[in-house]
Amino acid sequence: MDIIMSHVVNVTGLNLGDIRLTDLNYADDAVLLTDDPSQLQPALQCLEEEAIKLGLHVSWVKTKVQNLGSGHGPTPIMVNGEVVEAASSFVYLGSTISSGSNSHSEVMRRIGLASSVIDRLSRISSQRHLRLTTKCRAIL
Repeated sequence: MDIIMSHVVNVTGLNLGDIRLTDLNYADDAVLLTDDPSQLQPALQCLEEEAIKLGLHVSWVKTKVQNLGSGHGPTPIMVNGEVVEAASSFVYLGSTISSGSNSHSEVMRRIGLASSVIDRLSRISSQRHLRLTTKCRAIL
């Protein structure tokens, strides 16, 4: 992935003070960063071209475009006749990434996850014939 991204980052990126941020990579997931929406289509086109050179293919169904912070919401982009969907939020590496400036959706998602785990454990904790040490072992 680093080989592909090293060619793509020449087309995209954003400046944060003296630092230039271009992308985030984790395994086969990647995030391209830009402060100019007109850079998105060329960057995604370059990503596809570089991936093809290595025998890989970008899944445009899984690819999303998102605007973080202020400004207009993103519009869908066409790359090689495929539509890249615009999203206001999605889950990336287990966290909800939202276009808004708050983390409300992420907090609510995690509360829901915790609530479902507690609900599943309530069957064990309500058993009167089990000792406390047995209940603790089952939970851990």
